[in-house]
Amino acid sequence: MQINQEQAQHLGALHAQLTDLRTHIDAVNHEIRAQRYDHMYAEARQAVEEHALSPQEAVIEVLRAAVADKTVTSEQAAARLVSLLRADSPASRKIEIRQTAKASLEAGDDIAGKIRPFLKNAPDQAEQQRKVNKRVFNNAPRQRV
Repeated sequence: MQINQEQAQHLGALHAQLTDLRTHIDAVNHEIRAQRYDHMYAEARQAVEEHALSPQEAVIEVLRAAVADKTVTSEQAAARLVSLLRADSPASRKIEIRQTAKASLEAGDDIAGKIRPFLKNAPDQAEQQRKVNKRVFNNAPRQRV
């Protein structure tokens, strides 16, 4: 009977140590996530300042990292992404993009490339085509008559 009592005491001590260890692990994980988020935010901000990313694309990258770190669910991130879409986007398109974004976030796929044309302040495709056509026309060799 004494062995069982000693085992119970030892088990209680091990449980207390395990609980203490979990607390330390949680604290370290929280600190790592905070530092990774700060680093990702700084990189995104720098990319915006250097015009490498639009502000909306930077938000997408931060959300992608947050989902990867499991600090945000893919559902929460997809809902946030919908707020980055152009106001004139039809509701059906927003629903489709939200579902696509959620699946992409869960799979770790590129999201920005899939939804870039639908983001606020995204260049209008027709306008982009006009600019391309204008450049082609202006750079075309001139024929003399």
